[in-house]
Amino acid sequence: MAAVVDGFFAEAAPYLRGRLLFVVDGRRVPSHAAPTLSDIERQTTIARLRSHGAEVIDLEPVYAVHTAQSGLGLEVGPYDHHLNALGVQMVMSAAARRLD
Repeated sequence: MAAVVDGFFAEAAPYLRGRLLFVVDGRRVPSHAAPTLSDIERQTTIARLRSHGAEVIDLEPVYAVHTAQSGLGLEVGPYDHHLNALGVQMVMSAAARRLD
């Protein structure tokens, strides 16, 4: 993933102006299990994005707060793991707060 991030910034550098904001999805239900390879890659990607000067919104903490306060799910259904309307609203709200 480091090569992808580095390649993106190398290609996009001449065109980047102002702030660059990445929104990174994550586990939608907190887990106390040991980090998986996917979790480690996700954290490494976030660190790499930040090292290039990008702002990153990590959605895992946003989802964790929601889960602690509400029993409502964030996915369309058990077989469709896309965000439902509530989940999309949470993502957009997190982005809007950062852009304020």
